[in-house]
Amino acid sequence: MPIFELTRLPGAAPAELDVAGSRRVRLSPEAWHTVHAAAATAYPFECCGALVGEVGSGEILVRVAWPSPNAADDPGRRYEIAAGEVRALDGRARSAGMNVVGYYHSHPDRQPEPSATDLELALPGLVYLIAGAAAAGAGPARAWRLKDDRSGFREEELIIGAE
Repeated sequence: MPIFELTRLPGAAPAELDVAGSRRVRLSPEAWHTVHAAAATAYPFECCGALVGEVGSGEILVRVAWPSPNAADDPGRRYEIAAGEVRALDGRARSAGMNVVGYYHSHPDRQPEPSATDLELALPGLVYLIAGAAAAGAGPARAWRLKDDRSGFREEELIIGAE
């Protein structure tokens, strides 16, 4: 079951977040290290996981990134987080006093830009962090959010570092 069907469950954290005014995504060094290492390790497959933190004034703060198994049929071209895993990530985030504020994945041998599949499965308000990956290791990452009219993504400013 695709991730987008699960994050719309009643009471799921992503549906409750108000990130309309946020334009900046700040990753803690720990979260950045997790994403970067996951992209490099998973190559030539896509890595994936949850971005966990909180929404602040003008920014989304990602405190931690939690890796998830890629359950996609073709993990070299797409990612999928299984239903039970999405629920577990949400519960774990809530137990820690945070929310799932988005998801990350890698694009092996491709630019860190959303694909047509990414657009089809995206939910409004969530951050989608995409990291490039190649045989030489992980590449740059970019942060995206779905436009209100669902016509595409808007790139968000990405800052890596402490508050």
